[in-house]
Amino acid sequence: AKDMVDGASLTRDHGIIPRALHHLFSKMKQVQNDVIVDDCKRTRYGLKMSYFEIYNEQIFDLLPTDKKGIQCSKAIGKEKSLRIREGHGGRTYVKGLGKHHVTNFAHGMKLAHAAKSKRHTSCNKINKDSSRS
Repeated sequence: AKDMVDGASLTRDHGIIPRALHHLFSKMKQVQNDVIVDDCKRTRYGLKMSYFEIYNEQIFDLLPTDKKGIQCSKAIGKEKSLRIREGHGGRTYVKGLGKHHVTNFAHGMKLAHAAKSKRHTSCNKINKDSSRS
């Protein structure tokens, strides 16, 4: 998935994250390109991404703190565990979970790749990178 710049080469075999990113950016582009005029204002859309893991009944934010996806610490176990909270109107959220503005498909994939590299994994007899989340 690293070689995909805009998601144009996606197939049915790609995972849900690349397909979802491609679909969202395609729809946003389509809507923004449509001539929707309301008092000379155009509708604008943006996308924010969060990525977390539940491991051993603890919640970890897997996205890098620099928000560009360039630096990614692999110091598993040093991250602070986050907590689930209930907000106004019964809305459930993860307190302290980062929200990263995603500028395009490639940026979203870069963030997803950085998060994937921080997941807790352990080998087993079938798969050496088996996820434990």
